[in-house]
Amino acid sequence: MVLLLLVFLMYLTFIFIPIFGFLKIDTTIYSSKKTVNRNSVTLIIPFRNEENRILKLLEAIERQNDFSLISKVVFVDDHSTDNSAEIIKTWILDQQHSVEIKSLKFHYGKKRAIDLGVNYADSKYLMILDADISFNNSFFKNLGSLLKTECDLYLFQVVENSGLFFSKIISYVLAIITIGMANLKRPILSNGAAIVFKRMSYLEINPFSDNFHISSGDDISILNSFKNNNRLINTAMNSNLIVFTEGAETFRSLIKRSLRWSGKMKVFTLTTTNIVAFLFLLCNLLVWPLAIYAMVYSVTELLLLLAVKFFADVIILTFASFNFKDYSLIKYSLPMFIFYPIILLVVLFFNAVNYDLKWKKRTVVKR
Repeated sequence: MVLLLLVFLMYLTFIFIPIFGFLKIDTTIYSSKKTVNRNSVTLIIPFRNEENRILKLLEAIERQNDFSLISKVVFVDDHSTDNSAEIIKTWILDQQHSVEIKSLKFHYGKKRAIDLGVNYADSKYLMILDADISFNNSFFKNLGSLLKTECDLYLFQVVENSGLFFSKIISYVLAIITIGMANLKRPILSNGAAIVFKRMSYLEINPFSDNFHISSGDDISILNSFKNNNRLINTAMNSNLIVFTEGAETFRSLIKRSLRWSGKMKVFTLTTTNIVAFLFLLCNLLVWPLAIYAMVYSVTELLLLLAVKFFADVIILTFASFNFKDYSLIKYSLPMFIFYPIILLVVLFFNAVNYDLKWKKRTVVKR
């Protein structure tokens, strides 16, 4: 019982740590009188078979009220078999900005696409964007204020604005943990849907040199490399710098995405990340066994332990809902508490049987 109490108290403690970090906002970033040069950022957008989702990103780029920060936009086609490239080429014809499309010839994967874009670009900063995201009209204007800090790597709040409530809640909580821990100088997560880094830092570190063959994990690989090489990491706290992405629409897609995420976490050795992931996994998997045992044998103490976990879950979900102004998700606290452990159990099962996971019609290579 004492050991269980310690585990759940650790869980509760960790919930409050990233919230504290998230509230630790450096307001001097946006009040600095430093200026960032025009054409300081190249947008690199890897894509594969995104014909049904890329229009949101193209529209978001078109709507920007200040594009002076952007040197050029480089789309990198990772062997798409649909009309993604044709849609982009047609869109380029109407653009006044410098926009180009490149294609991978002899290699495959997002990491290779990113690397091609990095070596083609010549600006000080590079911003990697997924092809299914969107952002508000002043995104790049506010990005200029963020870059005044002259850091090597910038992490962003990435949240889902569509899909299952399970998926949206996961994205909200992960965004709080990502930014909160990074603000405390203990980054443990990053989201590859939007990430900014100095081009020279990337070239010096070469984060993919030993893992090009691994399908996913570009974001964790970059974070791991920059962190291990003592590069400066900062976060985008401005509400105008939130990045929106599409969430899982079905439980099948949610499970497949979770399998892909869990695979990359096993490959890249961020010790603190893996410890925290194990703590979250353990506490969630204990929910049903402890609840059943407590009810069968009338062990009130176990119910109190579960109440501690539920309280922690409600706290971070409420905080995330208020931060992202989506208050409707708070009502799903109990369903998430009850059913999320089942989702994790399914993911564990498929991992255990070495499920042949495919992503965009390719087998996901995990090692």
